[in-house]
Amino acid sequence: MQREFHARRTGMASILRAYLHILLTRTARSLDREPAPAPPAADTPGARFLRLLDDPATATGMTVAQAAAELGLTPGHLAESVRKSTGRTPGELLRAARTLEAKRLLAGTDLTVAAIARAVGFNDPAYFCRFFRRETGTSPGAFRHHTHTTPAESKEPPGKHHAHRDPSIAHPTNGT
Repeated sequence: MQREFHARRTGMASILRAYLHILLTRTARSLDREPAPAPPAADTPGARFLRLLDDPATATGMTVAQAAAELGLTPGHLAESVRKSTGRTPGELLRAARTLEAKRLLAGTDLTVAAIARAVGFNDPAYFCRFFRRETGTSPGAFRHHTHTTPAESKEPPGKHHAHRDPSIAHPTNGT
């Protein structure tokens, strides 16, 4: 984050928001985990699933059934363990991981939307676009445009420029 801040390149604020989102998400994950009485929390199915999500290549190309098989669990047991650990379902977390990786690629690369769709596990770019819009409230193209437009270049009023409308990201301009 410090290198990005000091470089002061176009889209810096959006990239810093994305990095901050990652930092906040990982912090929230660590706070949301309930300590397991035995075995240690690091060996619970929920914790092992969360470690799978730390690798974008794994998280973006995996289904809940595949994750369960990878961990030697049934999908039902995985769902129960993950919900107990995080309060969310494995499917929600997999979608969030795919969305976060797509945002990272849109903000930090010049890959086409079709290439990004493939990179995050979608064979059909149109379906990826529908997925991305449903998860973020904006299209991949609009998200990329906003990450490459500084507030000074934007036609939006000051304080209204956001890369996306993700409420989990703190935006200094709206006081959260």
